[in-house]
Amino acid sequence: MIKRVFSPNSIGRTGDDTPAASLASYVWRMSGGHQIALCMLAILTALGNLLPIELQRRIVDNAIEPGAVDVLITLGLVYLATLLMVQALKFAMRLYQG
Repeated sequence: MIKRVFSPNSIGRTGDDTPAASLASYVWRMSGGHQIALCMLAILTALGNLLPIELQRRIVDNAIEPGAVDVLITLGLVYLATLLMVQALKFAMRLYQG
């Protein structure tokens, strides 16, 4: 007998064969946990977008003071790390959405 190589996988039954009462309950049943995780990631990303603005304000305020080069370098490095973190969160969110 020849076995077919490209046969579809059979998916086992979950035991919950009742139809969903509404579209919202269907979405909640199928992906409720993922929806919550995605909302939390979106909130974290939105809050992370506020950090670079505050750091820019502090860099400009400290740039006026003479002799504060070490503070400016430190704030610049923190700003760079913050930008990388926010972009990583955005990338993770887009990847998780896909």
